[in-house]
Amino acid sequence: MKKAVFLAVLVSIVLLAGNVLASTYEIELSQYGTKILEKHKISLDASQKIMLDLPVGYSSLDVLNPYTIEKGKLIIEGKNIEFSFIDNNAIEKGRKYYFTKRIEPKLNLTTLNLKLVLDEGFVVSKDIYPQATKIESDGRKIIIEWQFNNFKQDEYVPVFVVFESVEKINYFWIIILMLVLGVMGWLLYPLLRKKLEERKAKKKPLKKKKEKEDVTKFLLENEKKVFEEVLKEKEIWQKQLQLRTGLSKVKLSRVLKNLESRGLIKKINFGKTNKILIKK
Repeated sequence: MKKAVFLAVLVSIVLLAGNVLASTYEIELSQYGTKILEKHKISLDASQKIMLDLPVGYSSLDVLNPYTIEKGKLIIEGKNIEFSFIDNNAIEKGRKYYFTKRIEPKLNLTTLNLKLVLDEGFVVSKDIYPQATKIESDGRKIIIEWQFNNFKQDEYVPVFVVFESVEKINYFWIIILMLVLGVMGWLLYPLLRKKLEERKAKKKPLKKKKEKEDVTKFLLENEKKVFEEVLKEKEIWQKQLQLRTGLSKVKLSRVLKNLESRGLIKKINFGKTNKILIKK
């Protein structure tokens, strides 16, 4: 009798454990710009009523089972549960895109499968937490998958992924543009060349500038001495000019003033001294 009771209790415990643990939860997160479309699918051994937190600012809720919403919580009942919604605040955009989410099923699960599908034109960086079970591509989109076994009711998973946009360059249109510009240049070149030749023909010959050396015969002795030194160096400091000509500071200043008034030299002030240049 005692043996039979023990066996019955043992079978009940095994069956109860099976009912609690023999369940799977699949979450697929699809990125669209800065939004996430969440698709949830829960398979249980028996119909249950569960309560899940909805994110702030969710939209487009679609549920295939009887449900109610109380204070931001989705209360839903069934054996095979399916629902979806858009999370408008799951992704933060800066120089890169930052996806953060706390996965908290509040169920004892045999398996929790999580999948993040990045939009076309995005690539993932090395910043993925927790470590992904699998990362692959279907040729257009990056798919990141995690799998957790024997997930307990009081457990949760913080998910963090950094990804960025890849700028697409349409080389076809660049090549077309280059060809168009090339053809236009080839067609317009004869016309432009003709215009340039006509303008060159109309241009009056420039008068030759009077050589600076010719003016020295009209200068006084000190003026000639100073001008020839400036002409030799093209530009010279006033202090250097004073040392080379042997003129006093006052006399040199007077000579430079005369030469500048005639348009032969130019003085540029540098604090307490001047730089002297031949005026072009």
